[in-house]
Amino acid sequence: MKKLIIVAIATLVTASAFSQGTVLFNNRTGGANAPITNILTGLPAGPAGFLAQLYYNVSGSTTDGAFIPVATAPVTFAQAGYIVQTTARTLNNGGLVIPGGAMAALQVRAWETSLGADWDTAYANWQTGAGEFAGKVLGKSAIFEQKTGDASNPTVPPTTLVPMVGFNLVPVPEPSVIALGALGLAAILWRRRK
Repeated sequence: MKKLIIVAIATLVTASAFSQGTVLFNNRTGGANAPITNILTGLPAGPAGFLAQLYYNVSGSTTDGAFIPVATAPVTFAQAGYIVQTTARTLNNGGLVIPGGAMAALQVRAWETSLGADWDTAYANWQTGAGEFAGKVLGKSAIFEQKTGDASNPTVPPTTLVPMVGFNLVPVPEPSVIALGALGLAAILWRRRK
């Protein structure tokens, strides 16, 4: 009997050590209602022509550059402004594993498909703003904290993105806007020097 208890405890410890946090990549159901809006039209983005990707890090993280995408590919919008995925996303990419039932820092990033197949490509093309990329939009949600579900425990199901707040997809700033901003900053610095 003593050996059976030790084996049971060891099994539970091992299972909890390998549990992985899960979330539903869904900003529409389960209490979530955070539409993604195209600021140029004032309407919800999509459903066609837009991609979204879920990024994560450990709880308390606030630096965008430290977030990594979940291992699954970006998804298209299921309906205008909403990503309604029914398959759980496991937070275990690149060696960063968020345990099941733990808090995770999450961020949603979205962009027009014509900017690229992934966020890094889309962001680089958006920054150039030239030629075919002029007027294209992308954006990202504020970072939010979410308790994860537990992939190894069916009684702790994946959670939806309830704390997420809707966000806008914005176009590349026109060069004239950047130039005016730089000119204004130069004027403020010159005035302050006097």
